Amino acid sequence: MELKNGYAVLCIPESGLFVKNGEVVTGRGEEIVVSEMVLYSRRADADLGAKVMGERWKGGDRKGQEWNFLVIPVLVHERI
Repeated sequence: MELKNGYAVLCIPESGLFVKNGEVVTGRGEEIVVSEMVLYSRRADADLGAKVMGERWKGGDRKGQEWNFLVIPVLVHERI
């Protein structure tokens, strides 16, 4: 399989991300559930996606926790 360059948006809560017992949790000890991560092939699209997500979560989540949306470069295997 060929590796491809891409960009993903990583959502980080204000309390930080940590690993506890093999699970990714927030600094408040709440488990992070990731069902799917969108992969962008262009940086400009990833930046726009991060901006849109940030606007949607501007007031924080239902528990009042603020989130930062960062674009990170990734290498992936493409699945068919």
